Amino acid sequence: MVKLTKLYTKTGDTGTTGLAGQARVKKTDLIIEVIGCLDELNAQLGFSMASLPTMAEFSSIRSMSTIIQHHLFNIGADLCTLDLSKKSVTPCIKSKDITVLEETIDQLNLELKPLKSFILPGGHMAAAAFHVTRTVCRRCERYYWQWLATQAQQTSINVTYLNRLSDWLFISSRWINHQTQTEEPLWQPNNC
Repeated sequence: MVKLTKLYTKTGDTGTTGLAGQARVKKTDLIIEVIGCLDELNAQLGFSMASLPTMAEFSSIRSMSTIIQHHLFNIGADLCTLDLSKKSVTPCIKSKDITVLEETIDQLNLELKPLKSFILPGGHMAAAAFHVTRTVCRRCERYYWQWLATQAQQTSINVTYLNRLSDWLFISSRWINHQTQTEEPLWQPNNC
């Protein structure tokens, strides 16, 4: 169990931070960017959850979001505890976690009309919040790929999870608009 007794240590005042059990790294290091982006994604998902209507039909999205928050924390922990000398990560995320996301995407999509146009982020406040979360997720994925390009192991189930998560966030946004009977704003390509 984690026990934090002091919030500030002053050890980061010189532009470095520590990974668990590792030497100090610069706060500008790409791995810190990935970890920070994951933290932002987790916070944004928490905000999105808070914006969900309190009706019972949204409990499945809320429950799945909580599971995802734990997964995001685990991905960050994977990166914080990796052995920099080996330049590899043994992930906490498993293929079954990706399968659950895919199955949930498919279930939600069954309730929706097929898309005939690109949609604009918006509609219900919670749907818009999930769209913002999706864009943060995409950014995390890009940073993760940039970091992986510098590593011996150039792929990771964690980044696959992030890719699928952005799909789940997209379909959740659509589903929220559907459940709240809020019209999805469609892209009008001739508005140039």
